[in-house]
Amino acid sequence: MKIAVLGHRTFPIVEPFAGGLERFIYTLVKGLQRKGCDVTLFAHDDSDASLNVAAPDFIDTSFCTTSEEKSHESFLSIMDYLDYGDFDIVHNNSLNYFPIVLSNTINTPLVTTLHTPPFPLLYTAVKHRKRSHNYISISQFNAASWGLNNGLSQVIYNGVDTDIFAFNDKNVQDYAVWTGRIIECKGTHLAIEAAKKAGINLVIAGPICDRSYFEQQVEPHLNEGIQYVGHLGKDKLISLIQQASVTLCTPIWSEPFGLVVIESLSCGTPVVAFDRGAITEIIDENTGILVNPDDTDAMAYSIKQANYMSRYACRERALTYFSVDAMLSNYLQSFELIADSRINKQKSCTSATISTLTAKGTYKGRKKLQNTLNRT
Repeated sequence: MKIAVLGHRTFPIVEPFAGGLERFIYTLVKGLQRKGCDVTLFAHDDSDASLNVAAPDFIDTSFCTTSEEKSHESFLSIMDYLDYGDFDIVHNNSLNYFPIVLSNTINTPLVTTLHTPPFPLLYTAVKHRKRSHNYISISQFNAASWGLNNGLSQVIYNGVDTDIFAFNDKNVQDYAVWTGRIIECKGTHLAIEAAKKAGINLVIAGPICDRSYFEQQVEPHLNEGIQYVGHLGKDKLISLIQQASVTLCTPIWSEPFGLVVIESLSCGTPVVAFDRGAITEIIDENTGILVNPDDTDAMAYSIKQANYMSRYACRERALTYFSVDAMLSNYLQSFELIADSRINKQKSCTSATISTLTAKGTYKGRKKLQNTLNRT
């Protein structure tokens, strides 16, 4: 199967990853390649070259004055490019509304995975394309948030590479770990508060995405008991999670999934989390503890209780429900069903034609897409 994967263009898909979406796209593309698929990734130009990133020759953003304009112009050009391709399916993870709005203008079927809670521009596109577009949601909770339950979307849980995030029950140390983007909606400061109340050391790892937040609510608490170790590469991050006695998950927003949670379970590390969003779909009574949102007293108490949980049960839950192989199988099955439903649709041109396209040679298609956009 020949698959075009659309990533966003804000951060490159390369380690160390800026966040969960970047890790998801990397894992998905690598997994599809292992399954024998011919995958082309459309993403930030500095993404990992092994992901077969499309050359940017057909994108011209020299006349754009803002990052938003550059993003929109890029996806307008990408959608035009795809209309001349010979892909079997286009998988959209871009967080941009153009692929959804323009999906009916290309001959290749397009499916969008919704990775975030609804936000205005994308929600408007989804609202007006509910029944004429293919959607995948990363949780039941997120599907309902977008108004795409009742059969309007398929739910495919994110997967973790259980070979890389390997099980560990040896040399477990008495510290809690918090990983992720350091930004207020992830609630790093609440993990600090809970760890202090529990009397346990806390190790924080992840990119600082809001410098002001870090300086005001995280940095003043750093001492021997609260440690920030930076934005770690894969090996160091996994080792940190493997040796922790518990992982803390403290979202202030309604978490659409919780990749950090399944990575922790795969390593055998139990999770204590605020009961927000989709996390209740991931952990059960044997693998973690959910507490009321923002209740750091309850989290502090639960940190101590997590020590009695079976690390084997955590690993087994990851293997059973959240492995990357299960995720890939579900995606391929979905792709094949969607592609088969339009298998007889005439392609605009052959794959040989696409190699000759440039930014200056696509005006006919651009005019068609622009007319559609103007009518939307």
